[in-house]
Amino acid sequence: DVYGRDMLSRVIFGARISLFGGAFIVFFAALIGVPLGLWAGYNEGVSGAVISKVVELFLSFPSTLIAMAISLLIGAGWFTALIALVIPWWPWYTRLVQGEVLSIKQMLYVEAAQMLGYGKIYIIFRHLLPNVMAPVIVMVLLDLGPAIIAIGLLSFLGLGTQPPMADWGLMVWEGAPNILSEWWIAIVPGTAMFIVVIAFNIFGDALKDLLEPSGS
Repeated sequence: DVYGRDMLSRVIFGARISLFGGAFIVFFAALIGVPLGLWAGYNEGVSGAVISKVVELFLSFPSTLIAMAISLLIGAGWFTALIALVIPWWPWYTRLVQGEVLSIKQMLYVEAAQMLGYGKIYIIFRHLLPNVMAPVIVMVLLDLGPAIIAIGLLSFLGLGTQPPMADWGLMVWEGAPNILSEWWIAIVPGTAMFIVVIAFNIFGDALKDLLEPSGS
């Protein structure tokens, strides 16, 4: 690149940052969103209604725009960018799981567990959670690509990874001013990001067809 650094080494090193960042975002978004979706779907009381309203509030704004605003408030940086992306990302998992639970809880085995006197927590984790894991796993895999793009976008805008660290989005930003004369500085990391995102999408679609054959 313009500083004499080896591009292949930086792309490989940047892969660790980008892949870990994407995995971090979807893991903690699912960790927060799935339990809230289970509770909001099964319990239609005040707490469930509050969760639904909070989810609707988050989903009414673009996730990346919320993440940018949070990053500006708490400061630029790789870890703060991850936290800023997790905050608007979890409502999507809550909405997915809530919808699944609303249909599953009408099943006879759930009604039988209620008649036998089992508590809400037991029914949620014993009967509901195992039956929503398939769509959640599919969504996690399909979300890895957008999460990698999102963390790359924040780095490109200067709100994520800071120089001299190697991040695919940051590398694209570093090569953008000289895209015509030294195209490889921006194109190589951009191509790596594109290939990884497409790979996760193909794998996620294949797993969806495997786990949900009736919906394919």
